[in-house]
Amino acid sequence: MRKATGNHLISSFPSIISSKNSYNIEQHANAVNLNNSTNSKSLNNVAAIYKNNEIRIATWNVRGLLQAGKVENLEQEKKRMEIDVLGISETHWIDCSEFNTSENFVIYSGSTHSNNHRNGVGFFVSSKLKAMITTSIQTSDRIMLIQLKAKNNMLNLIQVYAPTSDSTIDECNEFYNELEATLSILKKEDTTIIMGDFNAKVGSGEVENTVGKFGLGKRNERGDKLVEFSIDNDFVITNTWFKLPPRRLYTWTSPKSSSKSIIKNQIDYILVNRRFRNAIKNAKTYPGADVNSDHNPVVANLKIVFKKCPKKSDNVKLNLHRLNNPDVRKTYAEKLNSDLYSNRFTINSQVNVDDQCSQFKRPFNSVLSDLSKRETYKARKAWMSEEILRLMEKRRKYKAIDELAKQKYWEMQCTEIENLDKQHNLLQLHKKIKQVTRISKKNNCGNLKDKNGSIIFDPEDRLKRWEEYVEDLFDDVRVCTPDPLEASGPVIIKS
Repeated sequence: MRKATGNHLISSFPSIISSKNSYNIEQHANAVNLNNSTNSKSLNNVAAIYKNNEIRIATWNVRGLLQAGKVENLEQEKKRMEIDVLGISETHWIDCSEFNTSENFVIYSGSTHSNNHRNGVGFFVSSKLKAMITTSIQTSDRIMLIQLKAKNNMLNLIQVYAPTSDSTIDECNEFYNELEATLSILKKEDTTIIMGDFNAKVGSGEVENTVGKFGLGKRNERGDKLVEFSIDNDFVITNTWFKLPPRRLYTWTSPKSSSKSIIKNQIDYILVNRRFRNAIKNAKTYPGADVNSDHNPVVANLKIVFKKCPKKSDNVKLNLHRLNNPDVRKTYAEKLNSDLYSNRFTINSQVNVDDQCSQFKRPFNSVLSDLSKRETYKARKAWMSEEILRLMEKRRKYKAIDELAKQKYWEMQCTEIENLDKQHNLLQLHKKIKQVTRISKKNNCGNLKDKNGSIIFDPEDRLKRWEEYVEDLFDDVRVCTPDPLEASGPVIIKS
């Protein structure tokens, strides 16, 4: 019998990709119907991800993303390190939601209490991989799962943030119980990776083919708990198996560290189920990365082949509000009149009717194609200029925020809102306010559960549960009340 090592995942990129198929990066959903019209540019982008069938995954405790400009700083570092999927610990965001930036799809799980800006986990997924995501489950503000469709199985990525050493034993046990409950709904034949800040030191020294001999420091009590969990669930702690210098091993610098007493520990890890341990080609930290955090990112190269995801065609929507501008309306009217005049024709019985109809519609289609172009919106915190990003890249440890650029940006937004209000353009006014305040983001935290309270993972089981819910909702067991007009009885006689 062949030993299951994960090498069966390593194969060439599917040869069935042709110029007729590409990947849709605009909808976070299950696979949809194939669209036969795409362009070669999107295919080139997809091919770049699958170079040598490797993607780069990473985990990073960023110590909060509420500070102005920190999301842009994080995206810049992610791009520089060429990371495809970045798991985040301590986002400090509340609730569960998702949004798109210029280059990433962001999905996160935070605290349900509006005044509790603590903990929080999430993922920054490159836009080109967004269509591969089939499922996301936000277990808590410490555990989150996303599932990506691979060629032969599923890739499960779990981002965690474990309780610190200041927390109680009960809190630590509750965390690992929730993590095991999340693992219980996954299939054994899938590639499962758990990564994040475990706040535990496993130390150096090999342990039962779970911990490698290239760890850092001495194991503590929380490290014993992590090793015990890994052995019980058959996981390997990958960033202890590669021989590297200490600067590529430590993930956290203690605030008590000084020039006389340097305190650096390894408490962030990437775990993979043992069956697929050979799919991890290397795992190391990047101490040069900076987002104003005392943690270093842990980056690993993962050898895996993703399944081809079909593309769904978009419905064309006309941008009719542009015609409210008199100058734009006049330009389109002149263009349409000019085209109609230059394409004059007379009805000819000897010419095919369809050809004559196409000739007549050509000027109108030209104008409609212009009106169907989508509006381009600025990315979140658009006041973040290129100059600021260059300063972030140059100095890394320090971040300079251009307050003048920020103030100018908000002045422009307020001016635009005031102009829309003066024009009584309520539709665009509300759209602009939602765009600026980001109150239109969609809450995506509804984990579907069965009647026993267990989370439903399979898409078909989800449909069946919805069917049961609707049947129970509209089930009416009430006894019909007889119509008093049809009831029988003695005739009432007027006396």
